[in-house]
Amino acid sequence: MNFIKLNTVILLLIASLALQGQTKKELEELYKDANSYYYFEDYEEALALFLQVYNKYPENYNLCFRIGVCYLNIPGYKHQSIPYLEKAATNTKRNYNEQSVLETKAPYDAVFYLGNAYFITNQLDKARKTYQKFKDLIKDEQSWNLAYYDHQVSTIKNSEILQTLPINFFRNNLGDLFNNRFANYNPIISGDEKTIAYTTKQRFYQAVYISRKNGETWGNPVNITLDLQVDGNCSTLSLSYDGNELYLFKDDSQDGNIYVSHFLNGAWSPMKKLNETINTKYYETHASVSKDGQKLYFTSNRKGGLGDQDIYVSTRVSGDIWSPAENLGATINTSLNENTPFITIDGTTLFFSSEGHNNLGCYDVFYSQKRADGAWSTPINLGYPINTTDDDLFFAPIGNGSRGLMAIFDKEGFGEQDIYQYDVFVPKYQKSIITSGDLLKINPDNRINFIVIDTINKSGLALTDFAKSGITALNDPKKNVKLFFNGREYELRDQVEKRNLITAQLQTSSVVKDEKIPPIAMISSPLVTDVNITQEKDFSTVQNRVNQLKGTSDSTRSLKSKTNADMLNDSKNTLGLSSDAYILGEANYLAEILTILSSNNSQSKVVDALNKDWHFPSSLLKLRISQFAMAVDSAGNKEEMLNTFTRFMDLLCSSEFVTLKNQSRTISGHDSNQAFVYLLKQLIDRASPELAEFIERVYQKYPTVNSFAKLWKLMRKEDPALFQKLLPEIVRLLAEISVETYIGLPEDQKFKLYEKITASAESKTNWWFLLIILGFVTLSTAGYFFFKRKHE
Repeated sequence: MNFIKLNTVILLLIASLALQGQTKKELEELYKDANSYYYFEDYEEALALFLQVYNKYPENYNLCFRIGVCYLNIPGYKHQSIPYLEKAATNTKRNYNEQSVLETKAPYDAVFYLGNAYFITNQLDKARKTYQKFKDLIKDEQSWNLAYYDHQVSTIKNSEILQTLPINFFRNNLGDLFNNRFANYNPIISGDEKTIAYTTKQRFYQAVYISRKNGETWGNPVNITLDLQVDGNCSTLSLSYDGNELYLFKDDSQDGNIYVSHFLNGAWSPMKKLNETINTKYYETHASVSKDGQKLYFTSNRKGGLGDQDIYVSTRVSGDIWSPAENLGATINTSLNENTPFITIDGTTLFFSSEGHNNLGCYDVFYSQKRADGAWSTPINLGYPINTTDDDLFFAPIGNGSRGLMAIFDKEGFGEQDIYQYDVFVPKYQKSIITSGDLLKINPDNRINFIVIDTINKSGLALTDFAKSGITALNDPKKNVKLFFNGREYELRDQVEKRNLITAQLQTSSVVKDEKIPPIAMISSPLVTDVNITQEKDFSTVQNRVNQLKGTSDSTRSLKSKTNADMLNDSKNTLGLSSDAYILGEANYLAEILTILSSNNSQSKVVDALNKDWHFPSSLLKLRISQFAMAVDSAGNKEEMLNTFTRFMDLLCSSEFVTLKNQSRTISGHDSNQAFVYLLKQLIDRASPELAEFIERVYQKYPTVNSFAKLWKLMRKEDPALFQKLLPEIVRLLAEISVETYIGLPEDQKFKLYEKITASAESKTNWWFLLIILGFVTLSTAGYFFFKRKHE
């Protein structure tokens, strides 16, 4: 740890020396680069650049605010946000210009996030006062996320109560076999307790490690990242009972997805993305599988949930194909975020993290038991100090849940983040401890199984005979185990060496009897992989409808004449067990929208590009969208196509049509154009290196841009020749991303978008009609007076 800190100091010194030679223009470029990373939520990269600029401009309060927010979003470093946010909070203003590089004052947000920083570091009284200061500043303005404010204030009260009721537990560092100088996290263990997997944040990538148990000894962890053939970074989520099926998470350009790998013929297979019932256009973050391999508990912020992110369950159909997901309901899910669900091997207890139950702070670990009727019991907070006022996620239970693995930041650990085993004394897994005051009542002959706790001298020392105490075999050779008892922390040592110390008894009893849960039958309906569609496309009605909207002809009934309920019923009737048949209808609706957005010259080309074969399985949807984009690319008239799809993308940039992650943790009352940034990042990630560099260069130069129309205008101005060269690629990517985003919308959102577009078209039609009438009346009146005068 000291070696790492020394390296960090040396690097910062070198950066500081280099900074002395930097010009003002170079610093401005650094600041723009930092802002780009900041808006894309890459806080570590942004922080490194912000700190360089801060060394030159320490009195820039906006810079202090951004540095504080960066630290507040980097696990293990959140406490370092306090001095920067404290400074920023001394100079705030109401009309804060987020987009301006000239802004030197901080927004009111700085005060609220300072309250969060105090809360996370368990400075509850300071947090309460700072939240009140924020409330006084904003004066109940409705543009702020006051629900988040109210949640934080009420959680402080919960935290104060829960911290007076600490639970007892052992905490055991797994040692240097699994921990090193890097951050080691997301530890998981198979149900048979013979395989451990975890993720290590190496210098340039995230590595996935696997260790197998040989007898009572764990083998050296093996890096399997190359076997997984990861394109980017991934992290461990869960293992099957036999340890041969590994679930992983990967962020695919702001689209979180669940993957799986299988151990076959002595090697791990390349990771494979799960089917569309699990992975959607929204953000899926975690998945764990039941002992029998038939149930997958996972999290998603898809539409139709109860909160920002909910827990769902799906049943295995066959292989890696899973049935449509079922929400676990309001007992488990809240209006905020739930995450990292794990089911115990007996299938009766669900461990998960939540922001919305009876919390100590941010995310806390909870557990809920499945009752005889299949319903889940009210979740119980695992307790303080396992749960803290910071984020506490990813408690992976072992066996029936009395033990578990979790990674934490510990200054006494081996590295940045270490993996620990917990042995929990919660009511379901009750253990009783007899302290020194009751020692004389105990028969000395039974003391061989006792734990010794010096509660009189408060020396922080506890002793046991490890061979006979019931402590599990995962203890590292150094026996670096701690006992948390009545809110205090004790070092555990072997009592064989200290037999003269006071002892206390450790007894294990089962308070709650295991319930017999009847097996849940698998869904018998097979997944439909292909369909026989006989419906024909009729694009003539589309053109008629557009003509009507633009005031040139009559039209037959089309989508606009349907009600919202009609559309939803149509989709339900068409979908059935598969979404394949519904795709056909999408082409008609999409054609109408795009032709409305097109000029008269490009309408037929858009319809022609859509008028291809849409009879295909839903699994080929992305391929079909790519084919459509290529058809647009080859249709000619690139400028017209650019205008059409730019209008479409800018409409989709509305936050009502793009769902972003972690919305509940945003207090800001100003619009930060997150939806635009979200779609822009998708475009950059898919672009060629030349186009990606061009977009990023212009965006950094003009950070106030908030629409694709403005972005293309600025790029054309920056380098007209390069823009013309890249125009075909821009059009193709716009077509691909906009159509993909549209098709991924829920039905009610599609109808809302359709109404928005057609209402605008009809409004224009009505205005033209009124202008024609007005012109006719004006000419008639003028003619009347002209002939009247002439007659006179």
